[in-house]
Amino acid sequence: MELAASAPDPVTADDHKAVEDAKLGVSAWLAEAAKMEADLRARTDALRGAAEILAHLLHDHQVTVAQAYPYTVKASRFLGPDATSAAVDRLADAVRDTVPRADPDLCAKLLDAVRDIHPKLQPTPQPARTNGWVAVAATTELAVAFPTGGPLRTTGRAPAPAGVAGMGSHTTAWVVEWLAADALASGAEGGVPGVLAALQGQAVRDLKGQVMTLDWLLPTEQLLAGQLQNVFDTVLDLFDATDVPAAATAYLTFRNLLPYATVDAGDRGGHGESMNASKEDLFDRKSLQTVAGLKSDELMDVRRRPAAARALAKVARRLRTQANPDWALQADVRDAVAASIVRLTDASVELSGGVPDGPALAVLIEEVRSAEHDKAYRLAETSRLRNQA
Repeated sequence: MELAASAPDPVTADDHKAVEDAKLGVSAWLAEAAKMEADLRARTDALRGAAEILAHLLHDHQVTVAQAYPYTVKASRFLGPDATSAAVDRLADAVRDTVPRADPDLCAKLLDAVRDIHPKLQPTPQPARTNGWVAVAATTELAVAFPTGGPLRTTGRAPAPAGVAGMGSHTTAWVVEWLAADALASGAEGGVPGVLAALQGQAVRDLKGQVMTLDWLLPTEQLLAGQLQNVFDTVLDLFDATDVPAAATAYLTFRNLLPYATVDAGDRGGHGESMNASKEDLFDRKSLQTVAGLKSDELMDVRRRPAAARALAKVARRLRTQANPDWALQADVRDAVAASIVRLTDASVELSGGVPDGPALAVLIEEVRSAEHDKAYRLAETSRLRNQA
């Protein structure tokens, strides 16, 4: 049976209208897509522009600080493993703290753009070597000599913690710290390995001692400037040292970075330091009481306490998320970092929930540092240089 071919239905006016409507819909979609593309391009251009500005600002700041304060920059590791990483890490902290609800993807793109732009900027940020300020600063840079069998001789001073102006005020006189280090080094047996072991052993005891429990009570600006990170990094320098001068330099630098060993208050004049002075005269109690009182005031001030609590949480987070991978390779350092994180976190929570006993904390700071001074003084008195200093 042959099927008859069926004729197509005639095209109606409604069919024409449907086609025209479809064309209009496609045109609208295309226009919307073009608008979205333009918006995306504008956002991308804006993000790149912001990254250009931030990269230049960070770079210029690094160059200026590195030229003006070369020795502090080196001692505090201001430029990090490299200048770009240091800049991006600092920017990431700032974004996290100031814009907590920022789009994570957008932030990641901004940081990636800064990471791409920063290393192309010139000059490369690095500590100055030849300007006039450096010549003056060089006279205060710590240098150590240790002839076979000792004694330990030093020139200059260890750098102050970041956040402390100039050399700061030593709560325990520098002569005491130097002679205590000499007593450890000169009294060690077994040659260079024995001296290294003596200095390393004392540093480990210090990490586990009462002074480190004051970490959460450090002035907020010093905590935020990275004092604790520098403490742990300097201990690693001590364990990496293969000769006595390098080890003693790291050890004395570490001692100077411990909580409240150096404070940003008081007279920087040195008070004519000599072991002929009394034990009390070699302890800067007045400067310590001043800075401890300032910390007490901060923690008891209802307007400033929340910022102090946030700073503690921020530093704890840095220790956890921006840790030097080498910390984990040395068990005592790893444990000390973990203990600091716990103390800072707990203190942040407690400060957020109530008013601390500020005066009692100020007394605690003084008592702990006074006991540490007594130990250092007793050790210094056993140095063969005791009557020459």
